[in-house]
Amino acid sequence: MIRLEHVSRVFQDGTKRLEILNELDWSLETGQSIAVMGRSGSGKSTLLNILGGLDREYEGKVFFDGQELKQLNDRQIAQLRNQKIGYIFQSFHLLDQLTCEENVMLPSWFAEMSHDAALQRAKDLLTRVGLAHKIGTRPQRLSGGEKQRVAIARALMMKPALLLCDEPTGNLDEATGEEILQLFLRLQKEEHLTLILVTHEIRTAEIADQVFVLQQGKLVQGKLEDGHAVAHS
Repeated sequence: MIRLEHVSRVFQDGTKRLEILNELDWSLETGQSIAVMGRSGSGKSTLLNILGGLDREYEGKVFFDGQELKQLNDRQIAQLRNQKIGYIFQSFHLLDQLTCEENVMLPSWFAEMSHDAALQRAKDLLTRVGLAHKIGTRPQRLSGGEKQRVAIARALMMKPALLLCDEPTGNLDEATGEEILQLFLRLQKEEHLTLILVTHEIRTAEIADQVFVLQQGKLVQGKLEDGHAVAHS
């Protein structure tokens, strides 16, 4: 589903050249769940932005379902992100002026989807994430866990093939975070999702099929050991 070939990402800080990713070769099959771990500044979010088509300033090639992302024009990449890739962030990114239902429907406003179909899909998703009673509520009146449930429903609105999650439980307490992780597991099966979780939390990484560690610009197979993620020797 996803393939990286010799992918590097360099940032310029004044006269200093910072190589965040270094010649990555990596592939991910449909239906897998992957946790990507690493120290702060190791490039986890940079990698996620490249996989999602948000960052196109990398060197090398990235393929999504056989399409090379750099070969797509701005309209095509925007369509890909809207219809095939869902995003979940630590900070929720809900629009306060919209109800939960409208926040979930938001991606459909930029796609060829009828209002009635979008409305039904939004109601169904909010019910499945346990928020049928909050459909007309605005985000200001929601708890952190409820906001993340709305964000998950919105990410699934267009039935994406890939779900990218950047520290999805980082702003939640342990109990609420555990509920969200179990929701991820259930929805991944129901929606046949490929899931990539960028996280520094062991509890989040534990739900993934595989763990990778990003260190010195390279992705290496990892394992969870004594409360830490370590690279396989």
